[in-house]
Formats: sequence, structure tokens, C-alpha cells
Amino acid sequence: MVPGEEETHYDEYDVLSIYAQGVLTPNEWLDLGSLSTLLAEEYFGASLWQLYKIVDIRASIHLTRQC
Repeated sequence: MVPGEEETHYDEYDVLSIYAQGVLTPNEWLDLGSLSTLLAEEYFGASLWQLYKIVDIRASIHLTRQC
């Protein structure tokens, strides 16, 4: 929820101001930190891992239903 123009200053951005504006409440989101330092390789690897897990889970469900 940190505006894109503030991403490079993520650590200095006042997240409490977002709460004060009523945009979010603390239990509506998970703060994963700044994304400006996320490497393309990490993003790609994480995406592949998520796809693998979806296929793996669906295959497990399919095999369970056949038994």
C-alpha cells in the first residue's frame, strides 16, 4: 500500500498514516517490506514454485479421488 513513488523510501514511509486515513486496518494486510530490492530471479523462482505447488496439490487431489 506504499505508493510507488515512495517505494525507494519504504523504510521512512509512515505506514501509520495509512491506518490513520482509514485506508487499511493492521489486520487487513501483511507487510512484506520493500519490493524495490526484489531481484527478477527471485520473483521468477517464487512464481515457478507457486505453479509447481498448485500442480502438485491438484495431482494429489486427483489421485485421492481415484482411490
